[in-house]
Formats: sequence, C-alpha cells, structure tokens
Amino acid sequence: MANFCRSCGTALKPDAKFCTKCGSAVAIASVARTAIEPDAPAPGASVAASAAASKASAPGSQGESFDRRRKSAVIALVIAGVAVLFGTLLLMRSGETPTVTKPVTAEKTPPAATPPPRDAKPIVASRWESYTNIRYGVMIDYPADLFAIQPPPPDNAGREFTAAQAGARFFIYSHANALNFSVAELQAEDVLDIGDAAAVKQSGRDWYEIVAAKGAESILRRVLLNEGGTMVHRLEITYPKAAAAAFEPIVARMVKSFRVDPAIPEKAARDAEPRVPASPTQPASPPAQTGGLSYRHIDSIGLGLRLAGTKSKVGFAVDVPADWSMTQGADGDSLFFAGRHPGYGGEIVLAFIVEPRRAGDTLERKVEEQRAQLDAPSRKNVSQGAARIGLHPAILVAMPMGEFRKTFAYIEKDDHFYFVQLHAPTALYPKYAAVLERALSSIAFAE
Repeated sequence: MANFCRSCGTALKPDAKFCTKCGSAVAIASVARTAIEPDAPAPGASVAASAAASKASAPGSQGESFDRRRKSAVIALVIAGVAVLFGTLLLMRSGETPTVTKPVTAEKTPPAATPPPRDAKPIVASRWESYTNIRYGVMIDYPADLFAIQPPPPDNAGREFTAAQAGARFFIYSHANALNFSVAELQAEDVLDIGDAAAVKQSGRDWYEIVAAKGAESILRRVLLNEGGTMVHRLEITYPKAAAAAFEPIVARMVKSFRVDPAIPEKAARDAEPRVPASPTQPASPPAQTGGLSYRHIDSIGLGLRLAGTKSKVGFAVDVPADWSMTQGADGDSLFFAGRHPGYGGEIVLAFIVEPRRAGDTLERKVEEQRAQLDAPSRKNVSQGAARIGLHPAILVAMPMGEFRKTFAYIEKDDHFYFVQLHAPTALYPKYAAVLERALSSIAFAE
C-alpha cells in the first residue's frame, strides 16, 4: 500500500520511517493515525489537507497554539462572568441596606411634640384640699401636692394656683355682671377672648363651659352665674396638651367640685364687721369727713390681722371709709375694704397686706415684683417715687392697668413690709384718690 509524506506529499515506501525528500518522520504519524483514526480518509484527501495546512502555518505548532489561545479566552470569559456576577450581587446587597435601616431610624426618633422626657417626674395628685373664697363663697377641690396657692389679689375676688413642675395653673375669680349679659353673651365673649374657633362649648341655664386650645396648651373655662345672674364666678384651668392624659382626670374632678356656697353671700363681710358701741354716758362722735366720704378709725390687730411664724408686733391703726365692707384674707395677713359707687357694678378696694422680709428683700425689689405683673407697654406708664410714711421709708407707685388704675405704697418697718393699695376704675379714680391719701396720712404702726 503506497504511503505519502504528510508534510511534502512525496511517495514513500510502505515501510519508510522518514521522508526521503523533507526528512519528516512518517512512521510514527501513520501508526498514530491508524491507531487513533481507524476510519481515516483516502490517502489523496489526507495529502491535500496536509498540503493546505502546511502552506497556511508552521507544521504542527500552529494548531496547538490556536487551541491554547481558545482555551485561555474561554477561561478569561468565565472569570469575567464570575466577576460581573459577584459585583452585581454586592451592589444589590448594598442597595438593600438603607431600605432595612430607614424604618428602624424613623421608629427610634421621637415625634417633636412628645414632651415627656425620660427624667420627667410623674404628675402626682394625691393630697386633695378644698379652697373657699370667703368673700364670694366660691369653692373648689384641688390637688394641693400639685398646685401651690398664690397670694390673694387686693380685692380678694379670687385666687391663682400654679404647678411649676407640670407647667399648669388655674384660677378662680368672681365679679359683678355689670352689663347684665346673658349666658350666651358671656360665652360668646369668652370664645373671642380665647381665640380658638374650634373651641368646644356647653351651656345650661346658669352656667357654661369652654374647652379650647391655645398654642401648646389646653384651656378649660367654666363659668357660673348666681344671685339672679348679677354675679359671675369663673374657673379657668390651663395645662400642656402633651400631658392631657395625665391632667384630664384631675381637671374633671376639679370642674365637678366648682360651686358657690349660698351660705356665704357677698354682704356677709359687712354684717360680720366688728363695731365699737358708743359710750352710754355721751353721744357717739360723728365720723370724720374727707372728700365727701365718712371715715372711721380701725385697729388691724383687733380685726384679726396676723402674720404666721413671727414674734414681732404686726399691726397698725388707720382711717378707712366708714361704710366700706371689710374682708380678711384667707391667710390672715391682709385686710380688704370695699366700697360701691352709684352706677358702677364693681367695687373700689382699699387693701392692707403685711409681708415678712426675706433674705435679699428691698423696697425696690418688692416694687419690681409688682411691675413684673404688667405687660411691657404698661410698664412704660408706671410712675414711682420715694417717700416717708411716718418715720418709715416707702415707695409710692401708680400703675395704669387698662380700664383700671392702682396706686400703692410699700412701707418698710423693721423686718416687715406693709403694702397699702387703692384699686379703682380709671374714670372714678380722681374721686377716690383721697381714700389712699387719708390712709397713708393716718396710719400708725404697732411698736
């Protein structure tokens, strides 16, 4: 069987191991081909294919190089694919992280309107007491461990209570219904005063109630009318909206207890006023006259004036209008004398209050405490000057307060301060200014 050189196509002997022309080994290739490819093509086809391959590239090495490059390319593509897949997974994982953390962060952030800080003390209301205004008979139950009672106003027409820790307060106040308003008219006026169009309103024959909001505070105002609608008694409670859950049960109990005791009519103070009987051997002297008013000389100690916790003599004698009614302050440290003016539904009030001197107290500081009760525009209209009442240093102050005017003197004596004040409508003040002048010129302190 003829044999051909696979490199150059030269005819070889059947048993030739090398090509006589190009020197290529043919025996091993032939044996290998016979062993590996038993169905090899015809010799002519093999020679033609070998010749074509020989012309295109170097013998044997080019095919092997192409296979290596193809394998390398495949491996590179696989590595690149794995890298792309791994990077995609990382990106997807990193993109999911904010989605998981955002809700957690939002839940941990407290709302801006949630005030109770972690260190806030609980609101305690366990020691309930009853307060009665001895002038008008208004009564209310309140938690004394939460609200502290404040000093009475000069006319003793009400009282304020404050809860500094909890940011709440309430006051009661009584006044004459000078314009003879109905329940509906008084309620409408109060709604305008509070300024909440969404206020919740309730009313009855002789009462009404308003629940409203003002800024961060809730306001409850309850008003009672009695004595045929001629007297108006007010209760107003203010507390933080954020603490509503804690305050609402307290407020409900206070509102339920707000009432007027009919056994304490307004004229009771005048009826109970002590009078000195005239001597049976001589007729009583007519009262002194000043500015069209009659006066009588009173002794404050005899009328019950006292100051708890002091051993010093506290008291004075002074001239006051003869027909003005007297009321003593709840703490015993004040006396109020009230008079009526024809056609005016309110009262003109002359007040005497004694206060202990505390560390750092001066006349100027006591006056500043009074000025601090006014708004900024009103403070500009305050006038004051130094004076001497008897032998004692004093400061006289005049304060315009809208439709009213109050003039007072702070007098310093030993370890006490005496506060003497006249409170009257601005239009009537000139007529009653003489009342304060008479009191200051006649006052004599216990020695």
